[in-house]
Amino acid sequence: MSQQNTQSENHTEVGKKRRVVRVRTVFFGLVIAGMCTMLALALLVAFAPDASVGMVLRRVFPFPVAIADGAFISYGELDKDRESVRRFYESQSDDLAEKGFRVDFSTPDGKSRLRIREKDILNKLIEDRIVLFLARGKGIRFSDADVAAKVDEAIREQGGSRENLESQLSRFYGWSLLEFQEKIVVPSLYREALETSFAKERDVTAAKTKIEKAASELKNGTAFDTVAETFSEGDSKKDGGDLGWTNIDALVPELQEVARTQSIGSVSSILESTLGFHIVVVADRKTESGTNMVRIRQIFTRKPSFPEWLAEKKREAVVFILPRRYLWDAESASVIFRDEAMRAFEKNALQQSEGDPSLIF
Repeated sequence: MSQQNTQSENHTEVGKKRRVVRVRTVFFGLVIAGMCTMLALALLVAFAPDASVGMVLRRVFPFPVAIADGAFISYGELDKDRESVRRFYESQSDDLAEKGFRVDFSTPDGKSRLRIREKDILNKLIEDRIVLFLARGKGIRFSDADVAAKVDEAIREQGGSRENLESQLSRFYGWSLLEFQEKIVVPSLYREALETSFAKERDVTAAKTKIEKAASELKNGTAFDTVAETFSEGDSKKDGGDLGWTNIDALVPELQEVARTQSIGSVSSILESTLGFHIVVVADRKTESGTNMVRIRQIFTRKPSFPEWLAEKKREAVVFILPRRYLWDAESASVIFRDEAMRAFEKNALQQSEGDPSLIF
């Protein structure tokens, strides 16, 4: 009897194990099948000859249009931002239309221009993800209260009201206030905080050492023009550091007092600004139509800048672009058109453009 019970228990245990194996097999089979289906659909979205097929699929499934340092950017997000840009341009008044800010995107030319806007949006979305990744790596975080305070600040700067802002966002972009926060306010907060962090941490040793060598050469009697051509950075070095006539108020704040008070022809000590290090000679001053002008020559060494640093971080990022019409160009750290004709069209369009007035850019 005991042997029969043991055999029955063994059969029961074997049966349980088989059922577990079957369940696991079915589960993993479904997972693999689901992954294969999603991959096939993603490829269809990216390479479908009929654009309408891809549009329908990506409204239903959150397929990535790009992956930046592990962060997904969905087709849905790109599509929505592109439609917001379309709405903005098509709703412009007549005076802005005369400047080329109202575009008919139904024409062949308009469709190409919208494609350029789409590429620019994708570049911004990628940069926003990379900025967020870098900021989070430095422990930067923002609360809902921080975001709300930033929105209130924007309202005060515009001299309007929350209701007016909501009305404008809805009219020109089709956004709610929450979407405005997510698309504009939050990315700007993280970018500003990351730039502040960069300014505190950046290494200025190379720029400082270089300007000190320039000061030493001047002290040893080397002509200012020669030292500027050897050590200075920027376009003025080829002219011996001559910046030409400049509105004093247009100079960086750290140079304005020197420009107003330093003796004509004398050489300043090393001056530090937010941009870098300067040695300045005030060549002349004058007042023109009520504006205080100065002609200065300078030797300038540049501190590392946030845009340069961010561009380097973008070059180091791992970025995948799914749509076949685009490429990720590691050298420029940006999305570019695969098609040469579109690149040529974009170059010509940029030369004729007066800029982009929309919030997205």
